[in-house]
Amino acid sequence: MKLYRFISMLCRPFVSLFYPTKIIGRENIPEGKAIIVCNHYSNADAPIMIARVFKKGIHFLAKKELFDSKFKRWFVTRMGGIEIDRENPSASSMKEIFGLIADNQKIFIFPEGTRNKSGSEEMLPLKYGSSMFSIKTKTPIVPMIFIKKPKLFRKNYLIIGKPFELFEYYGTREYVEATALIESKMFECRLQNPTKKLKGKKSKCE
Repeated sequence: MKLYRFISMLCRPFVSLFYPTKIIGRENIPEGKAIIVCNHYSNADAPIMIARVFKKGIHFLAKKELFDSKFKRWFVTRMGGIEIDRENPSASSMKEIFGLIADNQKIFIFPEGTRNKSGSEEMLPLKYGSSMFSIKTKTPIVPMIFIKKPKLFRKNYLIIGKPFELFEYYGTREYVEATALIESKMFECRLQNPTKKLKGKKSKCE
C-alpha cells in the first residue's frame, strides 16, 4: 500500500493542524485480523483515520459512489477501499472481504453506513455487516468512537476500546442481537471521555 502510506505521510501535518485529535487506546488495535468499527460524523473522519490511526494501511468498506469514475476507482482501490453497495452487496465484494480476513487482514467499517449529520451522541441505526463478518469468520471486533463531530481547529478525542469477540453468536445468524452488542461496546467507549469527569465510573474499554 505504497500510495496509502505516501498519502498518510503527506496529510499528517495538515490533518493534525486542522483537526487536532487525541487518540486514546491505540494499543488496543491487535496484530492480525480484526474488524474495526467507528461512528461516522463527517468527511474529516476518514482523513483522520488515514493520517493519524492507520498510518501503514487499512482495508475499508467504501460506498459505491466513490467508484463511479475510472480515476476514483483506481485511487480508492489503491488506498485500500472495497466497493460495497449498502443495500445490495455484490458477491465479488463479499468474496474480497472474506478473503482479506482469511489472509489475516484488518477491515474498517463505519457501521452506520452514512454520516450522522446531526452531530449527536446517538448513532444512526447500525447495519448488520460488521456482526455478520465477525460471526462468519470468528474475528474480533475493535470498537472506536469520536467523542464529538470533528470541527476545524477544535480539539477532539478518538477512543479505541479493547477488542472483543461475539463468541455466543458464532455459528448463528443472530445478526440483530450481535449488532446491538457492538453498538453497546461503542457507547461504552464514551466513558473514557476525558472532557467529562465521571466519578465512580470506570470504562469497560479499559
